[in-house]
Amino acid sequence: MLPSATKAALASYLSSSPKPAAAAAAVLPPAAPNSTKALLQPHPTNNNPPTPPTKTQLTLPFYSHLPPLDASLTASGPTLLIGATGCGKSTQLPQHLLRTASTSTIVVAQPRRLAATSIASRVSSELSSPVGGLVGYSIRGDTRKGRDTRCLFVTYGVLIRMLASDSAAALCTHLVLDEVHERSADLDLILLHLKTSKDRPKIILMSATVDERVFSSYLPELTVVTVPGRTFPVERQYLEHALAHTNYVCPLKSASARPNGPLPDDPVSDTLTAEIMSVKKLIDDTADGNPDVISNLKKRLASLTSAQNSVAPKDPTTALLLPLCLNQTQTKFSLNPSAARSLRTLDPNAIPNGLIARLIEKHMDTPGDVLVFLPGLKEISALQSHLSSNNEILVLPLHSSLSTAEQHKVFLPSPASKTKVILATSIAEASITVPSITLVIDSCLSRSQSLDPTTNLSHLSTHLSSKSSIDQRAGRAGRVQAGTCYHLILSPIVQSLQPSPEPEISNTPIDSFSLRARHLLRQTGPTGTILKALLTPPSATVSKTADETLIKSSALDPATFDLTSHGTVLAQLPLSLPHARALVASSRLGVLELISLLLAALTSPSSDFSVEEKRRADKFSDHVALLRLARTSPKIKKEAERLSKLTRELLGPNDFVAASPLPSLFASLLISSPQVAPFYPSSIQYVTPARTHSLKPHLSSVLHGLNSKSGHVFFGDVMKLPSGAMVMDASLIPSEAVALFTELEISSVSSEEKELLRSFRGRIEKIIIGEEGGLEASNLLALVLKHVVRDWSGLPPGWEYEEDRKIWITRIEGGKGISSMTRPTESASAAVAKKMSASGSLARAEKELARKGGDRGTGPATITKASGAGAGARKKITEEEAKLAVKARLKAEEDKERKKVTAASKASSKVNSVTKMLRELDLEEKYASANISNDLVVDILAFVKEGEKEEAEKGIDGLIADAGMIGGSASRVRRYLLEGGKGSASAKKGKSDKGRGGKAVVVSAAMAAPELKKKKKKVKDDLSLLEGDSGGKKKGRGSRR
Repeated sequence: MLPSATKAALASYLSSSPKPAAAAAAVLPPAAPNSTKALLQPHPTNNNPPTPPTKTQLTLPFYSHLPPLDASLTASGPTLLIGATGCGKSTQLPQHLLRTASTSTIVVAQPRRLAATSIASRVSSELSSPVGGLVGYSIRGDTRKGRDTRCLFVTYGVLIRMLASDSAAALCTHLVLDEVHERSADLDLILLHLKTSKDRPKIILMSATVDERVFSSYLPELTVVTVPGRTFPVERQYLEHALAHTNYVCPLKSASARPNGPLPDDPVSDTLTAEIMSVKKLIDDTADGNPDVISNLKKRLASLTSAQNSVAPKDPTTALLLPLCLNQTQTKFSLNPSAARSLRTLDPNAIPNGLIARLIEKHMDTPGDVLVFLPGLKEISALQSHLSSNNEILVLPLHSSLSTAEQHKVFLPSPASKTKVILATSIAEASITVPSITLVIDSCLSRSQSLDPTTNLSHLSTHLSSKSSIDQRAGRAGRVQAGTCYHLILSPIVQSLQPSPEPEISNTPIDSFSLRARHLLRQTGPTGTILKALLTPPSATVSKTADETLIKSSALDPATFDLTSHGTVLAQLPLSLPHARALVASSRLGVLELISLLLAALTSPSSDFSVEEKRRADKFSDHVALLRLARTSPKIKKEAERLSKLTRELLGPNDFVAASPLPSLFASLLISSPQVAPFYPSSIQYVTPARTHSLKPHLSSVLHGLNSKSGHVFFGDVMKLPSGAMVMDASLIPSEAVALFTELEISSVSSEEKELLRSFRGRIEKIIIGEEGGLEASNLLALVLKHVVRDWSGLPPGWEYEEDRKIWITRIEGGKGISSMTRPTESASAAVAKKMSASGSLARAEKELARKGGDRGTGPATITKASGAGAGARKKITEEEAKLAVKARLKAEEDKERKKVTAASKASSKVNSVTKMLRELDLEEKYASANISNDLVVDILAFVKEGEKEEAEKGIDGLIADAGMIGGSASRVRRYLLEGGKGSASAKKGKSDKGRGGKAVVVSAAMAAPELKKKKKKVKDDLSLLEGDSGGKKKGRGSRR
């Protein structure tokens, strides 16, 4: 299988002495953002104490229960505040702590970015302080704080990094952990750290739906304070009510219909199910009663369940659905025959987009906006597309992959003529309030990670939400006014829902969790020993599997179970163990930038590229396709830069860049997570010690429906769907890669070659943990994995260089896929050099593109094939084609300069909007740090200009609230904006500002004009020269005739 030259090179490398690795940076815990004690200490010059609560705030239930709360806050032990929805706990507790002690410093941890930023903004507004003043926040990639910040809102992940650098007591005087009922893995780790710490601040846990018994047994000194809520009435309806209300008819062949057709009526199963539900209710009602009675009820339940299983279909939701499929149900809920048929037709595992759209249409005649809960981004995109034809609604997605600014759009007032419809994941379940919501539509589905303990294979699964989750979702409709909630499940099913979500630690591989716990707790030993004090400790089997994985990854010393230096680095990377190891491997093998970009795309839901886009980029590898398309996403590129920067800080800068990146890229992935399996047409057979898993490529994978290829495939995440287990991202890999990185048997590999490859892999392992340099190994990888050599490094922006025996140069722009292709005949470096002199393959690519149509990115790929590698075999470009290319170049230069001037003009006016307003109103010094949105000011002025005063007023209200403006400042800003920025008091200054802004644009244009003239002249000279040559040749031919 391996060429003799490759085998000789491998043998020579393996017999040579290892070359030392480049000096790495000292492996120290990086300073966590905002983790120093000084950050949260009040500045000596801070003379702005928090404002007292307003009359409106004092009406909240929180303030009527202060005596027991204050008593618990002065006690030495932690406090659990169980505050029902609407009591004001999330916004009022931080303010109360700031008011009661002038030296108090508070850290409030939230499970999600949106909650941290939105509550920080709300608290700042109520304290008449801008965000970043007395109150700030710190989330991944975004921090707003100042020297006077005494209350900092953070996410759980940021808090863990803070605790890794400082003790909890050094960070703050009060640590508040909100939404503890969700039981995230990060929360469990924080509680373990706090429980084992000798020096800790006052700890306050908060939730609306928590089971206090869980935390009381874990924290013996816990004091529980209960505060009732204040919500408006919410009418809770279920699937049967939704069908009766809309008379919706589910098409039999729609995506939300059962694949095997409607369910039949079944009176026998109906009777059994009704009795089962009755017995379950009796068991719940007598949970603390006579044990003998409960035992008898459980025996009766087991008997009924056995009888039901013998007559019911094998659909797990069928038994609960049948009671409502009978004729008496139609009468009870006034269902017409069509709606009753829909009840039996709807697939409980699918999202009924048609029914949701009908409910929204019915609601549009009443005031208020709509919030729809969906399990994930895929469902959000599908419903958003379904609703796109309705011009009377404004659809806003809300999920974790959106930027903070995009998430905060849901809080802005909706246009007067439209109903706002928010499509959200569980991110909107708690801690945020959108005041205008009066209708909640709950799919009652959630998506989370699940773990197969026998194989340690994790997958994403969609399942019914817990009862506490649907209670929280219903509460979103009654925060400031009465509302309605439709839960799209049948009412009997609610009784069978689990009370609260399962702890995240029970459903995720704990190898990464063990790493972070060791780093945070500074403890050594087996995972089971370290984590035995968790609120929900993992099983012995899961703990042992985690240790084996960490030892195999060189993160743990097999003798002492101490973290190795390699493991210390992995523990500080905010990624799963396989991804963290791939990042480190890529740095050692010279492909850090590529792997950072790929991992950012793999871990970001914003990389939701269509399968058509991915196939245009690469037909046989989701990873290569994502890597190419990720370059068109600023968000993914920003995250990639963050990952590569953190890696360089931990390991030191790269000392080389791989000459052939793709082999090193696949090596980094495969050696970190060798999930490789034989691939048959549209089927993957993944064998583990426990069993063989039959997997299929997901619909979004480029390998889905690929029937012309077979071999081996490398895959990442697995999603479990009713139709089976699907792999999300997969790549076909050559047999050489399988032999090198797995133990799978490859018939074409001889025993000699297998031994060579096994030894080579051992050397690569040493490179990854920093014991050897990786330059020579990177070059050898290109030889061994020659079938994946498709290198594109070293070219100008937008150009990619590929090599697979034949060489191609590709240009991808604007996410539209490949827009031009041509075949060069020189190396990448030569192509780049010749580009500067308008010759060589890149120049030919430009000319070819101009000849084919001129405008990049507007048409499909055009491929020019040459019939040979030599210059004599290439097709010559005619004089006419050259003239067309030069003219196209002239037009492109003119368009480019024109766009520059226009952009400069727009940027000048846009950037000056806020600065100009604050300067003219003498508020620049006071509110310069408030980060007022330029876009919002521009939009408000546009509304005023178009006469839409109501919309302008709404925007002004939001601006004033975000900036924390009060009194005269707020009035002056309101008057200024409503007058269109041309008030009598500011006209004079406005003129001078306008002059300054205008001058900047004129100067920009004036500077651009000579450059443009020079370029035009050069291009015209080229054109005239071509025309002169052409004319001369024609004349010569004529004279010869």
